Amino acid sequence: MEFQERDDAPLREWKFIRALNVEMHTRVWDTASDDAGAGTTPGSQRIPIVLVAGLGMSSRYWVRLGRRLARRFDVYAPDMPGFGYSPPARSTAGSERSGAPGRSAVREQANQLLAWMDAYGVQRAILCGHSTGCQTVVDLASRFPKRVEKLILAAPTFEPGHRSLPPYIPRLLADAIFEVPSLRFLAITEYLATGIPHVLRQMHRTIVDPIEQKLRFIEAPTLVIAGQWDTLVSRRWAKRVTALLRRANCVVIDNVAHGMNHSAPNVMAEVISDFVLARSDDQARVLDSSAEISKSMSGPMVVASRDDPCRDPLGPPQPISPGVHGLCDYLVTALTWMLPSLLMCPPRTRWVLRITAIISLLNNLFTDQPAAPVRTLPMATHANVDLANGAQLLIAAATFLRRERLAVRRAVFALGCYHMITAALTAKPTGPARTIASH
Repeated sequence: MEFQERDDAPLREWKFIRALNVEMHTRVWDTASDDAGAGTTPGSQRIPIVLVAGLGMSSRYWVRLGRRLARRFDVYAPDMPGFGYSPPARSTAGSERSGAPGRSAVREQANQLLAWMDAYGVQRAILCGHSTGCQTVVDLASRFPKRVEKLILAAPTFEPGHRSLPPYIPRLLADAIFEVPSLRFLAITEYLATGIPHVLRQMHRTIVDPIEQKLRFIEAPTLVIAGQWDTLVSRRWAKRVTALLRRANCVVIDNVAHGMNHSAPNVMAEVISDFVLARSDDQARVLDSSAEISKSMSGPMVVASRDDPCRDPLGPPQPISPGVHGLCDYLVTALTWMLPSLLMCPPRTRWVLRITAIISLLNNLFTDQPAAPVRTLPMATHANVDLANGAQLLIAAATFLRRERLAVRRAVFALGCYHMITAALTAKPTGPARTIASH
């Protein structure tokens, strides 16, 4: 084995999986290294949480959530063969097994995950899958119920009626509007590292898997998590998945889309922790240990409070609150509208600045922040529009406005930098999380 470790980072481990004839990479958050000494090593009595990523993604996708879950649990995020740092699995004869024609990608990955558990001596685990990773953990749990303590299905994969590429692509593009900008960068780098052809092959072999036919065989208590703005996995489908399970509850996290484990790690970790730590055998709902049931009042019960990224020591620096950002945006929007008159800009520059001001104003009016009269869209969408505005202004200053006066170009460049910087440094609150179905 090889190990790489640094402060505030998971242990990165490579372990040879004899059954697959491949060395798999795993990110490990082991509480045994904490001062409290509450954790254990793989194969011990503590039941670990095993995180399984979706199509084209690796364990890197789980870093934000894994660090937060590691406060209470041992957490492992393996790179499945062919993804991340794990090479494709090979048979003992040396031929590649991953992607072989006629094989079920879901059954194949479930068997690979089981082989990984055997190699680590993990007899029982709490399996957490995201997106198509849910198909992998459901397949394993339906065939080997004694190996699964509890099951967590986050944004549970393709729903019936959308299991082909043509309807999937527009929904994927729509989802990108509601994701935090850092997730798009992560997804692009992951897909490029894995290889677009390999991702498309896996999608073709995964997308047709009828997960709904396996759900009734799941014996473990199950938590289904949906995102309010997820265009890939609807809340209606999440509720149907919940209804098909024997013991399950469904939680929706507000102000997040499909990539909730990356964009809302604090809220998701709180929901998962309460679910895992609940010891009732007939568990049918997630209870928030830090909030009283009376907070639910009427409607869906709140199981996790709204997150404040400004005060998150494990998150990226985001010192600007949404309220401050909104007030600054109103001032900058007014300045952007007046600049053409103040600087006596020619028609081309006037058009660029006025369009930018209109877009900024609409963006501010409809964002879920204190300074907005119509609090609808999440801050992630606001940040995406800000980035688009900033990129437009920077490109304009460097290209078709380059013949304008220096003062005009500097003003356009400064406005572009403002939008880009504030989009990155503004907190993007998520949550609360609410139970919407249980049985």
